[in-house]
Amino acid sequence: MFENESLKCTIQKLQQEIFQLTGQLKPIELRLGSSTGARTEEGIEHLRIGNEMTKCPLNDPSASNTSN
Repeated sequence: MFENESLKCTIQKLQQEIFQLTGQLKPIELRLGSSTGARTEEGIEHLRIGNEMTKCPLNDPSASNTSN
């Protein structure tokens, strides 16, 4: 059970990193007039839904130290 929770939190950390990188990509897409902005928003929404499902908050400081 603990391993399952640890894996969920690890996934959440990776999703948070994706979220941050996606946020950096968004201004670039806007400058280039890319049509991927809608896909970016969709991806962010999927991350939020995944976060709610795993109940592991993205900003949870304990989530960064799951191996301890």
